[in-house]
Amino acid sequence: KAWPASPNGLLLPSDEYQIGNQLCFVTAPVNSDAAGLAFLQGEPPYRSAPANDAPVILHEPMGRFVFTGELIGWDHEPGIITRAAAEFEEAA
Repeated sequence: KAWPASPNGLLLPSDEYQIGNQLCFVTAPVNSDAAGLAFLQGEPPYRSAPANDAPVILHEPMGRFVFTGELIGWDHEPGIITRAAAEFEEAA
C-alpha cells in the first residue's frame, strides 16, 4: 500500500528490493491501482514471513553475504587494470 495511484511499471523485472534483512529481485512488473495498492512478486523465496506492514526498501537495498570461495584470485595486468574474483552467498 501507499504506492502512487495507477501508474504502470513502478518496478520492473530484475529490480532489487529489501524486506527485513533479505535482498530480493522483482520477477514481474509492479503496477498500482487507483487506491495505491500493488502486488509485488519476487525471488528468492522469503526465509520467513515478513511482518505486517514491514517496509519494502527500494532505494539502496542491501543484503548480507558470506564469502564461500577459496582465496580471492587476483589477475594483475600492466597498467591500471586489476581484476579479482570471489564467490559469496547470502547469509541467513
